[in-house]
Amino acid sequence: MTGGWGKALATGLVAALMAVPSVAQDGEISRDGLVLTGEVVLGFEAEDNRALAANSSGTDSRLYVDYTLGGSLENELTSLEFSLGGSFQQENYATLREDDGFSDPFFRLNYSRRGAGSQLSFNVGYRQSELVDSLGLDLDGDLIDETFLRSVGDREFLTVGASAEIGIDAPVGARLDVNRTDTNYSGQVNPDVFDRTTDTVRLSTFLRPRQTLSFGIFAERSEYDAEDLNPLPTGQIIERTTDRLGVAVEYQINPILSFSGSVSADEIDEVLDTGATTNDSGIGLDLELTRQVPNGQFSIFANRTIATGISRTQVGISRALSMPRAEVTFSGGLSSSDTGDTVFFAGLDYSRAFPSGIMTAQLTQDAQVNDDDEEVLRTVFELNYQHELTPISSIGANFFYLRADDIGSGAADEGDRAELEIVYSHALNRDWDWQLGFRTRHNNPSVGSSATSNAIFTTFGRSFSIRP
Repeated sequence: MTGGWGKALATGLVAALMAVPSVAQDGEISRDGLVLTGEVVLGFEAEDNRALAANSSGTDSRLYVDYTLGGSLENELTSLEFSLGGSFQQENYATLREDDGFSDPFFRLNYSRRGAGSQLSFNVGYRQSELVDSLGLDLDGDLIDETFLRSVGDREFLTVGASAEIGIDAPVGARLDVNRTDTNYSGQVNPDVFDRTTDTVRLSTFLRPRQTLSFGIFAERSEYDAEDLNPLPTGQIIERTTDRLGVAVEYQINPILSFSGSVSADEIDEVLDTGATTNDSGIGLDLELTRQVPNGQFSIFANRTIATGISRTQVGISRALSMPRAEVTFSGGLSSSDTGDTVFFAGLDYSRAFPSGIMTAQLTQDAQVNDDDEEVLRTVFELNYQHELTPISSIGANFFYLRADDIGSGAADEGDRAELEIVYSHALNRDWDWQLGFRTRHNNPSVGSSATSNAIFTTFGRSFSIRP
């Protein structure tokens, strides 16, 4: 937000969130009807080498107030959810720009309406974020190796989507999906960071001759555009059009065995900044056979993706287990490419409850093709543990690890990054919580020197839910 009216509005919102009476927090609130939620967090943070530079230039500090206001409205036919917020901060950076005031605004809206055998939905999301040491992971799902690029500036991310479906649970049905994502950068000069837009339209038809069988035809077009690239032609992709036409089927073979799959003819056209054009085509596959077992399920899956000059095939297995105090799902398999390396991939989703705490662990390892047609093996591991010390206090630890490995032509950026955060939480009263924490981050790129950053922080926060 910029300008006097924006600051006044945000100031009023923060004051309102802090002043909501505590009675609004008592008891459980049903989601039927209108429910308003809010959160405000006051914090201070001091961090050495915040930019994760090879040679630290000193300690940065900031005093901030994060605020969020949201709401939901539900009835038999309609569902509406929204949230908006941002941050007000006073910064004292050793090397980076000073950017005091209101920043990092965001807005999200999800709406759906159900009818007789039909549904209409719409969503929009916007977020402006300050780039400090590297590109974030929260909303940039299409970024892979660029996660490791250091940059300073701002990123704006906008996503808009809509879908309409008719014939739900009827013998004949259809669904239309339209999506747009737009990412823009400002205040930075990194030639490897550039604006990008992706538009996708998909039309699917369904035929259900019986309750256990559904099949149909789908057509999809995706258009990708890149702007503000390096002014000197380097062979960078500036336009990509992907067309897919295929068939899909879902079949419940018996009460414990099911099959789902799709086969498509894919065609990709690209335009480079040099003026050159490329065209590739191939057959895409996505197949899965699932069997229910007494304590979970077991699946075998295979998929094949097509990119410019690349065809990558994955085959693997997945197992889900349900235990008295734990839930676990793990998967693994082999990924091969006609142009890149053959690699193993794995996945894990684990949660376990203890008498005085809970632990969760997630591992995702995928062979992917990024927007630059580079093959990358991306590994993400997260481990979280929360331990209750007393009825009003707890301590938690969160560990995050990210690694990217080039498994193609050798052009993709490689490196790894780790982050560990330890937080002590204490309920001061029925309204306010206090936290004290330590965070350390480590970045190890394939080119250049590794860097480490350490920070201490403390926050005072509250949240509430009310029914007007």
